Amino acid sequence: MLRPVPVRSCEEENAIPPTSRPASQGSKASQGSRASRLSECVGQIGTTVAGVVQDMLAAHKEDNDSRQQVQLQMMLVQREEAELRLIEAQKSACTVA
Repeated sequence: MLRPVPVRSCEEENAIPPTSRPASQGSKASQGSRASRLSECVGQIGTTVAGVVQDMLAAHKEDNDSRQQVQLQMMLVQREEAELRLIEAQKSACTVA
């Protein structure tokens, strides 16, 4: 089963328009803080992507396992049918001979 992906817009939460940035020395501190928040957002995105990829791989494996199970069941049914036809053919040969 796929997990719901949390939707949070880091851009909306952390974006500072270029016109509102102060040109003073204090701007370096705000840029560092902004970079830290941006780094945190990138980490959250990476974690979310990793979770989605893991879910997709698990679903793919589950699908493959299901297909293999169906194919195995079909092969067993075909084998049983072939054995029944063989038995019928042997019975038919015995009654003719």
